Amino acid sequence: AVAVAYPLEDQLPPIARIHSLFTWSFSPDTFVSASRFSYSASQLPAWLSFDPSTRTLSGMPSEDDEGNPEIVITASDSKSSGHASSSVTLCVTPYPGPELSIPVEQQFVAKNPSLSSVYLITNNSALHGQRPALRIPPKWSFSIGFDYATFSAKNNLYYAARQADGSPLPEWIDFNERAMTFNGVTPHPQNLTEPHTVSLVLHAADQKGYSASSVLFDIVVAAHELSLATASLPTINVTAGQPFTLTLNSDADFSGVLMDGQPVSPQNITSLDIDTADLESWLRYDSTTKTLSGQPPSDFTTGVLPVTMTSSVNQTLQTDVTIAAVPSFFSSDQLDPVLASSGGAFTFSLVPDFSNSTGLGKTSDVEVTAAYDPLEAGDYLHFDPALSALSGTMPVNLSYQHISVTFTAYSHITHSTSHTTLPVSLSSGDFEKNQHDKKGKGGLSAAARQRLMLGLKLTFGIICGFITFAIIFAVLRRCSQVPDSAVVGEEAGRAYTDDEKRWYGIGIEVNGEKHQPSLPSRGYGWSEGIVAPTRSPSKQLKDDGLGATLSRILTRTLSNISRDRSPLSPVGHPQSPGVMKKAEFMHKVKATARIVSDKYRRVVSGPKRPVISKPKLIMTNDNLTRAPARTDIDGLPFSDPHGLLSARDLRTFDGTATSHYAHSGMTSLVDSPTSSTDARSIPRRRADFAPPKPIKNIPQARLAE
Repeated sequence: AVAVAYPLEDQLPPIARIHSLFTWSFSPDTFVSASRFSYSASQLPAWLSFDPSTRTLSGMPSEDDEGNPEIVITASDSKSSGHASSSVTLCVTPYPGPELSIPVEQQFVAKNPSLSSVYLITNNSALHGQRPALRIPPKWSFSIGFDYATFSAKNNLYYAARQADGSPLPEWIDFNERAMTFNGVTPHPQNLTEPHTVSLVLHAADQKGYSASSVLFDIVVAAHELSLATASLPTINVTAGQPFTLTLNSDADFSGVLMDGQPVSPQNITSLDIDTADLESWLRYDSTTKTLSGQPPSDFTTGVLPVTMTSSVNQTLQTDVTIAAVPSFFSSDQLDPVLASSGGAFTFSLVPDFSNSTGLGKTSDVEVTAAYDPLEAGDYLHFDPALSALSGTMPVNLSYQHISVTFTAYSHITHSTSHTTLPVSLSSGDFEKNQHDKKGKGGLSAAARQRLMLGLKLTFGIICGFITFAIIFAVLRRCSQVPDSAVVGEEAGRAYTDDEKRWYGIGIEVNGEKHQPSLPSRGYGWSEGIVAPTRSPSKQLKDDGLGATLSRILTRTLSNISRDRSPLSPVGHPQSPGVMKKAEFMHKVKATARIVSDKYRRVVSGPKRPVISKPKLIMTNDNLTRAPARTDIDGLPFSDPHGLLSARDLRTFDGTATSHYAHSGMTSLVDSPTSSTDARSIPRRRADFAPPKPIKNIPQARLAE
């Protein structure tokens, strides 16, 4: 017969929201029967449908469907014609439901005082699942509390708890609705199989007896926990091209594996399965003895193998292990042959043939052993692992002439082994043969080739380093060049002092216009001509430039100006100069200084006095008739009413006309004795001078042109 074991109204059906999808699957333990039975539904509203195969009710209600419809689920037994029914009242509402505010992951932390007598389960634990979980040992009392702010809603909230499949809580778990706590005592280990997991659901709803929002978590009953402190098992190092056999039975092989937070013992690992499918061409694994064996190719670098590890507490970890190739512990796999004399002492040190680039650990972590061929050589040869030396006394009259000693180095840290062979010759003929065979393989030994390659790498590395440094230095030097702010740019103008600005005429007015000289644009000392303003602002006269680009600017009006002017005249208007190299500029400065020193001699000491030249003949008495009217010249006494000068006999004073005479009150920067021009000074005759004496022998005067 069919009976109701778990009524639908006790299973907390979800609240249906208008215009939201509604779905609910009731518990498979709702009905019980000795035989198979089928489900059917009745009194369903128009918006709701039922799937008997999955025991699921689904649909989307509208505004007209608001209310509390009652539905009936019936279970029928086809063999006995028996049936049983269970009804439930649904809730259809337009109001929004509660929302989750604090997830369970944020509450299952060590600092939460609401967790008592429980252990947190980490992500790398064998007990970790898809949901947050807590571990509780058997026969332990516990308490698991949740924050009141786990859910938030505008209305009152009602809480309830069920198992994840909708069934009631186990009898050893009690839920307090008001305190939001799960309390109880875990079962005895004899009554369950560890680890035992119970999946629970905390429900919250705005209507009592229903579910609107929920969170899931697990309670795992287990006395121990297997976990990993690292991402994988320790890397297994092997030597490329060398056969190896490695049994994983030491504590170091399972480093990082923890049992209750402590390093696991290899005896606690009951099963270790390593998948060698990716390296099956050369790698073999025996799960019974936990042994890896094989010979990696010479070009092998690394490989990752999946590992499944099961412990004695019935917990399984999924991880992986890496196999990596490392250089040999020896510098060569074939050592240079040695010659041993019969009846003499024999000593060989293996230290020079050790490789220092493998990084296998300290010497004490490496175990070196020796094997002999033939085996009887081990009776008189002895290898000392502490000194890494082979020694002994060679017997006399041996039946063989050659001994092969194979050295094997095993690192307990990296689990890698390396091999090398030492040929020992007992006769000169065998020694020469071994040497010939050694050279025939390549001339140089492997150790010699390694040393040669190391030297070449260091040499070329140093050379390339110097070249790279030189290139970088040249690039940085080129990129770091900046314009000379003392010559160009606004900073050059701001660098002048007030005296220098007045000297070069920066900011003064020339002929009614404010002057601002152009700054050099072609470099130091270049000059394409010094230009001076004339009486008309539109006219400019040029001189050949010999000195610096900038020149002093007139600050007063000129009375006269010559058409040909000395290059040293300070009167000028600076133009935009050209560009020349600094060395060329300094050369021109020095040349100009020599020219100036040749033309003008400074008085080093003593007072400066004006130099008055001797009087020169201007005209004779024979040309008085053609002389112009007397010209009164200040400082020269003329007693002849007809004058002393004639136009025909007027002689120039080195190219200086009478128009160059200036009144004592006039000032000229051009012909002034204090100016820096090449024009000669015209002395003025004092009034107290006596008249000239008559000339008896009149020379032929040169007429002025």
